[in-house]
Amino acid sequence: MLRFAPEGEIALAPFLNVTFSQPMVPLATLEELAALDVPVTLTPDLPGVWKWIGTKTLSFEYSDEAGERFPMATEYTVEIPAGVESATGGVLAEPVRWTFTTPPPTLTDRSPSFSPQPRDPLLFAAFDQRIDPAAVLETVQVSAAGRIYPVRLATDEEIAADSAVRKLAERAGEGRWLAFRAGELFPADTTVAVNFGPGTPSAEGPSPRLASNPSASRPTAVAHRLPSLRLRL
Repeated sequence: MLRFAPEGEIALAPFLNVTFSQPMVPLATLEELAALDVPVTLTPDLPGVWKWIGTKTLSFEYSDEAGERFPMATEYTVEIPAGVESATGGVLAEPVRWTFTTPPPTLTDRSPSFSPQPRDPLLFAAFDQRIDPAAVLETVQVSAAGRIYPVRLATDEEIAADSAVRKLAERAGEGRWLAFRAGELFPADTTVAVNFGPGTPSAEGPSPRLASNPSASRPTAVAHRLPSLRLRL
């Protein structure tokens, strides 16, 4: 082995590359190389294509309908078993294993972002990856005047009636946002705090920290808190 990437905690994973110290395949056409066995295992298994770049470098390109990067909020394990043989007869004496991790959700936009607001504002949050709005809502806490308020997802009619939120949703992209509001009016002339997390879940993958805790059944067990939103009514 010479090098591999990515490794560790990374912001984005568009591909996986492994470069060996010796030629691993003969010089051949792309079709012939595609038919050869791949000596690398990626877990979890993903849709995509393994490709040889020359005779020493193997690349995995992820691809599905949702995008061209590895899913977020996931820990990946890459393994090459001992005994793998090169095209020149060299044998890998010890197994090679490493991991890389994509991050949990991060807020990219939120609304309202100015004051004052009506006592029943439509709240909006956008993320850098796909989410399940109902699951994210369970990690949202809205408080005002020392009291926590129940929240619910906004209806399609409420979203359609708010031109600002409609534009924010279009900009955020499908599946990456939620709109919600409190179940009752906020008191007048007060500050409302909207907190996300800890444990804001992703729809793309389980958080690595959650995956290491087999007794946890919900992503709310993850100690990951997002910035809060504060607005004045």
